[in-house]
Amino acid sequence: MTVRPCLRQNEGWISISAGKGLAVPYQREEMITASEVARYVYCQRAWWYDHEQIRAGRFKRHTRPKGRVGKGQITYNGEYAERLNRQLVSYDYGLTGRPDYVIDHDGLPVPVLRKIGRAPEAPFDSHVAQILAHCLLIETTLRVPPPYGIVRYNDRTFEVDYDPPAFDALMHLLNEIRAEKKHTSAPHRSHEIPRRCFGCGHQKTCQDSLIQV
Repeated sequence: MTVRPCLRQNEGWISISAGKGLAVPYQREEMITASEVARYVYCQRAWWYDHEQIRAGRFKRHTRPKGRVGKGQITYNGEYAERLNRQLVSYDYGLTGRPDYVIDHDGLPVPVLRKIGRAPEAPFDSHVAQILAHCLLIETTLRVPPPYGIVRYNDRTFEVDYDPPAFDALMHLLNEIRAEKKHTSAPHRSHEIPRRCFGCGHQKTCQDSLIQV
């Protein structure tokens, strides 16, 4: 897959709201969310703790606060405005999610992932995985493959190509997550970055943390 700085400007934006899908191969309780894909890439062990607490009913999934981008800041008159006004669900791949925005580029829908904060030199792997999940959702929902997805930080924007290598990598990741969900013990920490452990809500219970509590 290719990641590059985005040079396009003055695109139209659309907000995505929740809705329903139709059930086929995967049931709703088997769904993987796009944000869950990002969390797994960020830290497999933290993802496992999240999953166990959700399954035990100790807390509900966090949802994006309404009005995060403010009122009156989003305008869009493109072809996909009405069709994308819902939660995106792919029962074929057992995936669900909702891009922050979708833009119209030459008549094609392009998902946008909005992240608060200064941009790194390249988008984080977890953000790349999440935007690729959104690309797959758009392709399977609308039957129109987006050429790329966008990861937008406060001061910089990146484009992530949605191509066959990216699709294959995402399929491998989804299969890996499903296989990991069947395990009864937490996986080993999948990174060597102390700041991830420092900001983790599972720091006190994680025996594999890089931060000594």
